[in-house]
Amino acid sequence: MTLTDYLREHGLTHAEFAAQIGATQAAVTRYANGRRKPSLAKIIRIESVTDGAVRAIDFAPPAEGFGAVRPTPSNPEVAA
Repeated sequence: MTLTDYLREHGLTHAEFAAQIGATQAAVTRYANGRRKPSLAKIIRIESVTDGAVRAIDFAPPAEGFGAVRPTPSNPEVAA
């Protein structure tokens, strides 16, 4: 679950959540919009405060090539 989804689902503002995790409102805003990645310590705190609803993997960028189609003899044009 994304941080934004969690906050919306639980009716929390960025400022309220920031107080729960020991961060600034600006930091939580940046975490939520993807402009900043939390430190490992903050990620652990976020996981704890959200009871695991928001996980470390939720802050990771999408893996390159994830879901990519592999070239096959019948579909050679997808070869990179």
